[in-house]
Parts: sequence; C-alpha cells; structure tokens
Amino acid sequence: MCSHETFHDLLLVDDDPVVRRIATSVFSANGFTVTSASTSIEAIHLMANKKFHVLVSDLNMDWEHEGLSIVEAMQRTQPSALTFILTATPDAKSVLWALRHGVHGYFRKSSDLHAVARQVRDHVSCRRQSSLEAA
Repeated sequence: MCSHETFHDLLLVDDDPVVRRIATSVFSANGFTVTSASTSIEAIHLMANKKFHVLVSDLNMDWEHEGLSIVEAMQRTQPSALTFILTATPDAKSVLWALRHGVHGYFRKSSDLHAVARQVRDHVSCRRQSSLEAA
C-alpha cells in the first residue's frame, strides 16, 4: 500500500466558481495545496510560474474539450505532473484522447468528489513511493 503524504500542489481548472469552491475544499481536506484557475489562459500562466504535482481540469469550458489543451500544456511544461479530467459531459472522443495521452484519471463531476480526491491522492502517493524505491 502506498503512503499518504500531504501537501502536494494541485492546479484545479474549472470555469464554474461553485465547482472550484467545492473541489478546492474537498482536495484541501485530502492533503492538497490547491491553486485554482477559471480559464485556460490563467492556468497556463500559473503553470509557467509555479510547480505543480497534479492537474485536475474541467473538460469543457469556453470551448468543447478545452481541458485537453490544458492537459497538453501541463504535459509540456511540467511532464512529471499527474493529470486528471473532471467533467459533467464525458464523451468517447475525449476518453480515448485521454487514454492515448497518458491522463491518469477521467472522472464525472457527478462522482463523489471525496472519492475522486482520494483516488488522485493515491496516484500521487504511489508514484512518489515508486520514485523513492527506484532511487
């Protein structure tokens, strides 16, 4: 079983202020230090100026599948970060894209956010433990 260390920096990107507020609270309660962005431009600016361990992005914001562009930007600028999609409107095209591009998780917004946060935390903890064992 992987250890559950705290204080991993997480970038949360969602255009809905209610979702950002609730998700920030839930991820914080699960040991993450959360920075949130409401647009892809804001998210990319934050990526350029701060290191994150995790990205959790909405899929559809100003345009359809905008979250995939945010994932690509994170993978370019911070390739060691884990990336996750959180969406109200999943579709086969975006799921396939996520699988092909190494997204670590794809969740519906209707999911229990506490369970989502625990799964994200488990991914981070297991990756960190694997890195320590390899060293």
